[in-house]
Amino acid sequence: MENKIPEAVIDIQDLYPNFMLYVNDCISMKMLPEQLLVYSEYCFGTADAISFKKNLLRINDLKTGKLPPKMDQLKGYAALFCLKHDIQPNTIKTELRIYQSGQVNLYSPEPEEIKDVMDRIVVTSNIVENYLKKVGSYDE
Repeated sequence: MENKIPEAVIDIQDLYPNFMLYVNDCISMKMLPEQLLVYSEYCFGTADAISFKKNLLRINDLKTGKLPPKMDQLKGYAALFCLKHDIQPNTIKTELRIYQSGQVNLYSPEPEEIKDVMDRIVVTSNIVENYLKKVGSYDE
């Protein structure tokens, strides 16, 4: 506790500019918030904001922590979106954005990057599903 303020308290002065930038961009891009992307019962995620218009897939993610962000999570969301909607990544453009500390980290992955994640999702989900068929449910 510094200055009698608990460490877990959110510093709204620090987060507000980042949040405002994120929200304004999502509104201007006409994105849908909190979209569930499901490939299987073993592989799914929730994108903070997503849109798909005119063959452009946009995924925005708001980060409030201090750790350096990674695009892997957003590439996973793009892969899940493509799997869910039976889209080949080489037929669309993808734009990923991470909003953190008032900065926007923009990344346009190559289609092969998304396809690689899609392949890993399919293989891993199949492994888990086949394993559970052999040993029974993970609830048992």
